[in-house]
Amino acid sequence: MPMTTCLVVTSLGSEFDTYSYYQDCLNGFLNHPDLDVSVLDIQNLKTSLRAITVRSSYDAVIFLHATFNVMVDNARLPLLKNLLRRVRGKRAFFLNNEFRQLDVKCQMADYLGADAIISQLCDDDASLLYQQLWQRQILSMPYGVDLADFQPHTPFTDRPIHIGFRGDYYPSYVGHDDRDLLLDAFHDRVQDRPIHTDIQVGERFDRLGWVKFLNQCQCLIGHEAGASRIDHDDNIRNFINAQEKRLPQDNFRQLMLALRETGVFDAPPSGRIAAPRNFEALATKTAQILLPGRYNDVLQKDVHYIELQRDFSNVDEVIEKVQDTTYLETLADRAYEDAVQHHTYRHRIDTLLGQLL
Repeated sequence: MPMTTCLVVTSLGSEFDTYSYYQDCLNGFLNHPDLDVSVLDIQNLKTSLRAITVRSSYDAVIFLHATFNVMVDNARLPLLKNLLRRVRGKRAFFLNNEFRQLDVKCQMADYLGADAIISQLCDDDASLLYQQLWQRQILSMPYGVDLADFQPHTPFTDRPIHIGFRGDYYPSYVGHDDRDLLLDAFHDRVQDRPIHTDIQVGERFDRLGWVKFLNQCQCLIGHEAGASRIDHDDNIRNFINAQEKRLPQDNFRQLMLALRETGVFDAPPSGRIAAPRNFEALATKTAQILLPGRYNDVLQKDVHYIELQRDFSNVDEVIEKVQDTTYLETLADRAYEDAVQHHTYRHRIDTLLGQLL
């Protein structure tokens, strides 16, 4: 049976080293046993073209997440289009950071001749959101995990951190305060409990540093990524950003509370998704404590994670489970097996190409 040929367009630059999914998705294509993959590095188009043989035809031309980040407002975008103008094959464009500049991203996908856009949102939200921006195929592909590096290196009982977290605060325009709850309120609630927490903001690990940290944690605390509600033209985001600059802090907080209470941020369409870190935790046998959410309808409470209510009404029950090593390890083992069987990037790519080709 002939292999499927793919030209993968991406950046091999180091600026994305702290965002593991950029490399993981690329590795998913490169390491897939049924794919014949060439890589076009948009950071160095001339060198990349000399290093690979660009065919006149591929089964699929895939623009990975980095394409938009590197090429937006970049004078080399017409050069990339010109280089690919004689290359035939079904083209798919990965979207990323789906809470801003969605119209600009779809315009770039159209400019590069994409037949499909690939969203990380749930199917129903992606269809509702992009129907005003895109008249061709809309595909949904959740993040996944690359098992080459994300592995359980440290036995569960040897991990010194009961509950860990690394990440940045979210901007106000995402419409929710989940990150603030976990980084501030939850930490305050459990600081007197007999558990070791390492919950910090503002620090990002590189890929291997993140793997090491996960292997030091019995639990990772978190929530769905993304914005509560997103619109196709950035009206909400632009309004919130303008008010945050204009108003004193207390007045801005009152405004945000009023907007939440009046339903401005209520879905649909929702921009909430399972984050890459959720799947990376599965693969390192790190149990998870997560706020309620859909998680792309692939992660389930009590199967993949312990659910923590937003009002902390069940925090005592959660801490009891954290202190029960047998329960935690069983949860982590079960979630790991599911990741291996269903949530690697090979699984994601098989589904994607089956829909695209």
